[in-house]
Amino acid sequence: MVISVSDIYRYKTLYIKNRSNGANRSVSGGSAATKRRAFSVPAKSAGMAFEKGDRVVFHDKHSDYDGETGEVTQVSETMFGDNTYIVDFEEGQEAGIAEESLEAAEDDA
Repeated sequence: MVISVSDIYRYKTLYIKNRSNGANRSVSGGSAATKRRAFSVPAKSAGMAFEKGDRVVFHDKHSDYDGETGEVTQVSETMFGDNTYIVDFEEGQEAGIAEESLEAAEDDA
């Protein structure tokens, strides 16, 4: 099946128009649910979110702080809904860290 750019544009325009009217019906064949899935954003994975004050281990082979433990000092949400973090270490700070680069530090209690 070949889909042209004009087909996508036409579909998106009709879908948005129908959605704003509260309609939940098919647009140009197929079910509305099938059409909706074609343009939906994948659900966020159920990862571990960190909060300000959490102790974390940072993993980034290109960073001077790779493998070091630090404290989350700020949590920001990107326009895509992902969290990025600022982490303070003993000898500095790293900003814009993705959640995938962090793991919870073990408690030394």
